[in-house]
Amino acid sequence: MQTFIAIIGGPASGKSTIIKSLTGCPSGQFRGTVVDQLNGQMIEVISASPQEIALSYENYMDTLQRVSFNDKYQGIVCALRPTYPSKRLSIEDVLSNAVEYGFQVHVFILSPGYLGFDCDLTDIFKRLPNSLSSLQIIDGRRFSMANALKIHSISRLIPTFSESLVD
Repeated sequence: MQTFIAIIGGPASGKSTIIKSLTGCPSGQFRGTVVDQLNGQMIEVISASPQEIALSYENYMDTLQRVSFNDKYQGIVCALRPTYPSKRLSIEDVLSNAVEYGFQVHVFILSPGYLGFDCDLTDIFKRLPNSLSSLQIIDGRRFSMANALKIHSISRLIPTFSESLVD
């Protein structure tokens, strides 16, 4: 079963920085595949939330299908904003579709965010599907690598992650 990691937080909360630390993607606006050049394992990254980059429902569903049917993918890492978009993907859309495709869904909420702003946790909790593998609140004011290590320790997205830090 593949992993889906959702990092939820407001603007400038540290979502993209944590994703860069976790996956090695090149920028905070990156959307695409990151490949481990040693073993060929892949992670699909959506480091700018679908609400920011206007990721269409069709593109998102294509991504879920492509990743779920390819054993080289370890999973998907996605940034999400706790907004109520009318024309773009919502938290509910993103997470419920990931569950339907059989991903182990791990949600990490940045509260407070990097600049100290809190999310409305009660509102976010109401919007999450019941079948999550884990739900954690992480402090966005911590170093991004510390949060990336915590996410890895819970989700095990990248099996050799901790070994590569030692090399």
